[in-house]
Amino acid sequence: MGWIPASPWRRGTRFGALGVALALMLGLPAGAQAATFSVNDLNDAPLVNDAQGCQSTDDGLCTLRAALQAADLASGDTTVNLPAGTYELTRAQTSDRADDGSIGNLVVDNASGDDATNTVTINGAGAGSTTIEGMWDLTNGGVPDRVLEVIGGHGAQSSDQVDAQISGVTITGGDLQTPEGCESPVGGGLLVADGATVTLDRSTVSANRAAGDGGGVGVLDDAFCDGVGGQAATQPAVTVANSTIASNTAGDDGGGFAGSGFGTYVFTGDTFSENTAGFDGGAYDGTVGFAGDSGFADAASFTNDTITGNVASNGDGGGIAASIAATPTDDGARPALVAGGTPTASLTNVTVNANLAPDSGGNLAAGGGTISLQNTIVADGSAPQPPGNVSPELDVVTNCDGNVQSLGHNLFDNGGSDCGAVATDVTNPAVGIGLDALLPNGGPTDTEALQATSPALDAADASACPSVDQRSVTRGSPCDIGAFELDADLGVDASAAPNPSAVGTPTTATFTVGDSGADPASDTTFTLPIPANADLSSDAASAGSCSGTATVTCSLGDIGSSGATPGLATPALSTGATVTVTLVPTGGSSLSLTGTASSTVPHLNSADTSSATLIVPLQAATPTPTPASTPAATPTPTVTPTPVAAGGVKAATTIVPPVTVLPTAEACTSVRDFLIHIQNVVKDHLVSAVIYVNGHRETTVRHHLSAAVDLRNLPYGTFVVRIVARTNAGRTIVGERTYHTCRGRPLPPHKRLKL
Repeated sequence: MGWIPASPWRRGTRFGALGVALALMLGLPAGAQAATFSVNDLNDAPLVNDAQGCQSTDDGLCTLRAALQAADLASGDTTVNLPAGTYELTRAQTSDRADDGSIGNLVVDNASGDDATNTVTINGAGAGSTTIEGMWDLTNGGVPDRVLEVIGGHGAQSSDQVDAQISGVTITGGDLQTPEGCESPVGGGLLVADGATVTLDRSTVSANRAAGDGGGVGVLDDAFCDGVGGQAATQPAVTVANSTIASNTAGDDGGGFAGSGFGTYVFTGDTFSENTAGFDGGAYDGTVGFAGDSGFADAASFTNDTITGNVASNGDGGGIAASIAATPTDDGARPALVAGGTPTASLTNVTVNANLAPDSGGNLAAGGGTISLQNTIVADGSAPQPPGNVSPELDVVTNCDGNVQSLGHNLFDNGGSDCGAVATDVTNPAVGIGLDALLPNGGPTDTEALQATSPALDAADASACPSVDQRSVTRGSPCDIGAFELDADLGVDASAAPNPSAVGTPTTATFTVGDSGADPASDTTFTLPIPANADLSSDAASAGSCSGTATVTCSLGDIGSSGATPGLATPALSTGATVTVTLVPTGGSSLSLTGTASSTVPHLNSADTSSATLIVPLQAATPTPTPASTPAATPTPTVTPTPVAAGGVKAATTIVPPVTVLPTAEACTSVRDFLIHIQNVVKDHLVSAVIYVNGHRETTVRHHLSAAVDLRNLPYGTFVVRIVARTNAGRTIVGERTYHTCRGRPLPPHKRLKL
């Protein structure tokens, strides 16, 4: 027994008076209330007859089949919570399908008789976690079947309707090869029947097949059986959002999705890939209504979708077909189609790439219908002939065929005339389309990322751009053509230590350069101008290298994205790279440091540069008094090692033992000037040294070990000599000594002391 540890939900049988009153106040039929069924059994047992709540024949546990049966019988809306796991269907039909959904495919229906539209919500744990697997591999006899069927109003005479909301599941393994009564085998994974409304969100329909239309998803109506049309009380409506329809197969039309002839379909943020149709519409096929439905036709809209790698094996429109069939299907059961309606498909910011059709319209075909394009990529719709096929009509395969209309700002890899190109379209670019392969680039579906050189960048019509792309990444204005928005948001964070600091005290500023966008920032450069009141001591980067003295310039390479969920209001900054710069303040009240990161990629919609300004308050160096009668203590050299950047890359090595700056131990002197000697106890060579007296910068020496200092303005008392030295190894050394001036006659110049 497949167990999911949870308690079965049981529903009471009676309303209290308050419950009836509330139902009437809300406009619900008396006795109707929302029910929630939490599935806790992976098996496929049906509902117990006359069960109260969801109780299956498997020890009273709540299976998925039993939960949907209970939902069909319930008055009012119902929620079915489906935890992670694989729910394998095993109760195959052996003859006619049971109306109550106890055998065969799962059924979402409204059998309550409450003359209302009931919403059935199926909540999975995620398409990667919750799988509903059909009966494609039956070892115990029976007939293979689709996975799920959503049934609407059973004709115009019925007002019992169903609105199915399905999210976070994978529907797979459906195999529908046998006609069901008068019905053609339509919808291998999911069938939407009789005017039902279905929303499929963040789900996957994959590896299903149907001998008729709609290998993945099919739409059908009772009109199919009697040919009189107008049988559903409402037209079917299907919304597919943030979902994947892939690797499905239809014997006839619509490998991924097939319309009914009078439905409305909305596709947003979806990926159709590797679907195959025996005839038209590898990914999607829309058509017109049956005889008696004059004026009806399928209407589909595609926004932020990727349609790639689909095949129409023996027909038109490897990606999308919107056409009018000339003859009924071979089984003879399907009534004649009429030309009273025109099937339409509108595409906005869609990527249609590398779909195949051996006749014409490798990507798009509108034989009697209309397909409109705006801000859309249409490319690589040509294909080699099938092996051994030498039919002349297969010599040329185009991107588009039929009534395909450009509304402008599309990108075609050819001249675009077959797709109705207009002046604002980009056609036959010398640099190519600039698309990467289909990959997980963030968001719930795979996408084909734009390359930095793609002519699609910032070339769309801003007035028609969606606010986000297929991954929910915020779009720029103008946005990019196609479903993918190339986006890298550089950011800079800054900190300093110590903060506040002091004049003459080495101060290390750390800048973190990151990316909060969905895509990496390429060839990133960081610059930091050194302020006039500071000397550069050292610099280092965790990636790449730095150079310069007046301005530090670091080449950081590519800065990876944060990996944060796209669409967040305040996405996190990635770790990226760190730059550490050590400065020695020479005066003033503060250090003002502005670090700027930029990318050479010509298109970074949200930000191609980012800066951070760091203000470090400075305190004047305060002398430490020493009593006149007490000799100054031997100084302890202060070592300021160059910081080691994050990631283990370092530009300098910590000093052990230190290079010392060692003034003399002479405690009392009255000289007006004297000579400073810098003792070098290791093999490094001095590059520069800055000498401060009582916090004031006196002089800077370079490549010398001595310096003369003028003390004529010092009063009697104490004074502090501070030396900040830098070696050729990038080491920064600080030495400090306090002295006391004595009363008396100054020594002559030739008696200057060495410190």
